[in-house]
Amino acid sequence: MVIQKWVDVFQVLGLQPFTVYSFRVAGVNALGRSPPSKESYYFVTLREGKIDFDLSGPSFF
Repeated sequence: MVIQKWVDVFQVLGLQPFTVYSFRVAGVNALGRSPPSKESYYFVTLREGKIDFDLSGPSFF
């Protein structure tokens, strides 16, 4: 997935309920693509509802 502008919060849609996820991010600019970040902590989705993940925290890098 490519995001066209600078963001530090991103809402992830379409996740399955009662499922474990982790995330990695990479940056892309005129010099190329960065290596992916370390894997995030695990997140477990709920039965229903909206969950926002703040990807700006230091635990993601």
